[in-house]
Amino acid sequence: SYDWTKVVPGDTSATLWTEYYPEEALAQVINPKAGYVFNANNSSLHCTDPAENLDPKDFDPTMGYELRYTNRSLRFYELIEKLEKVSYQDFWDIKYDIAYPDSMMFVRDFPIDELFTLKGEEHPEIADALRHIQAFDHVCDKADTNFPILLHTFYNLYNKGRGKVEDSLKVSKSFREQFFAQQIAMAQDTMLKYFGKLGVRLDEVQFLQRGDVALGVDGGPDILRAVYCEPWKDGKLREIVGDSYVQMVRFTKDGPEILSVNAYGASSKPDSPHYTDQMKLYADHKMKKMSLDKQTVYDQAVEIYHPKAKK
Repeated sequence: SYDWTKVVPGDTSATLWTEYYPEEALAQVINPKAGYVFNANNSSLHCTDPAENLDPKDFDPTMGYELRYTNRSLRFYELIEKLEKVSYQDFWDIKYDIAYPDSMMFVRDFPIDELFTLKGEEHPEIADALRHIQAFDHVCDKADTNFPILLHTFYNLYNKGRGKVEDSLKVSKSFREQFFAQQIAMAQDTMLKYFGKLGVRLDEVQFLQRGDVALGVDGGPDILRAVYCEPWKDGKLREIVGDSYVQMVRFTKDGPEILSVNAYGASSKPDSPHYTDQMKLYADHKMKKMSLDKQTVYDQAVEIYHPKAKK
């Protein structure tokens, strides 16, 4: 009697669960023939090769499994289907991929392809912005000059396209076109106000910033190289969500080889030399070597101490 994919009433025992499902009733994929499982905030029913994905009809609808795709999951499928086997370099390339899929999603629920088909002659006030947006090749490179206007549009869409507005966006094409045009116009105003033009490089708009360090970065919201921003200053955007701690490991006959990076550094204290010392690595898609060998750790240590030792 309820739509279990949404909020259900909490003031009635009719929606109160009193028993657990057995483990075998839950959605799970174990050792698929394709050889991989993945998740990028997409539905857990879409986590491996499409031929082996789970069928929503096989599960009780009251479980409320989401069925959505994300841009990251769609892009992952585009990349993985080209590979017979995944090498270490392939995995690295997927991790740092900076492209959107061919068909892009908005707020993870419906395509926004119509954003790229608006006609300048029908919306002359944003004709120049539309030329940049429709020239975007889906790759969020630092040097790209078409993505910034679209990026500002994305954040306008995300912030204003929720609730009842989102419901209307899903069912009305005319409403979508009008809404898209309005958000593009706002983004255009922002770009012209602070940069004086629309064709600005991405690394002049989107930054990784901490303390006195500010580095232009590639990537964008809901891509594999995920970068989510908040307004910073002068039309610029500052990353606040995305990669935090990243580790790449491969196992060899000589033991594990480990690389890692923290988006900022290994300290949250502004006066520490490690407050910002990994930012350049992060911005350049690089990592540093780590070791599990005790002697190597001692040999490379800057300081060796015991928390109970007297100073």
